[in-house]
Amino acid sequence: MPCFISIDVETANNDISSICQIGMVRFENGVAVESYDRLINPQSFFLGMNTSIHGIDAEMVRSAPKFFEIFDEIDAWLSSGIVTSHSYFDRSAIYRAIIENLIPQKAYSWLDATTIIRRTWPKYSKRGYGLGNLARDFEIEFKHHDACEDARVSGELLCKALADGEYTLTQWHEILTHRKKAKRGVGSV
Repeated sequence: MPCFISIDVETANNDISSICQIGMVRFENGVAVESYDRLINPQSFFLGMNTSIHGIDAEMVRSAPKFFEIFDEIDAWLSSGIVTSHSYFDRSAIYRAIIENLIPQKAYSWLDATTIIRRTWPKYSKRGYGLGNLARDFEIEFKHHDACEDARVSGELLCKALADGEYTLTQWHEILTHRKKAKRGVGSV
């Protein structure tokens, strides 16, 4: 199984660029081997609803670095292999934060872990594929809504899906990338 990076973010409010925590976990041969966990000052307000979910408030991030200040570290992780997230939210948040911080955009190799999970296990094809539900079903303990913990569990679930499924991570990447290009009409005559 090739190396991949599982990522998760928490946000301060409804603006998905208001990242207040980022967690990334590198997996090699189906095992978590390295992690990156940082609080980030989103330079924005915190909604009580968001704080009640992840427990992060403005005081906790007051002296934390801003997204653009640690983007070189984030970019090094995102550039080092296939990047997976549990749904498109985290990917969208990263790209939105890049735009908001006026950072030149790069193309990373992304995969949505939920797409693979939903296609591997029919039980989750239409519902029940939320991270908390899957962790409970597969008896994985974790602190939900902690970005690094969520990234770890999403990566572990992806490893299980890859072990049970018929395609490798590389094959999934080719299948899903080809499908996106076909939808956009790229490469068609």
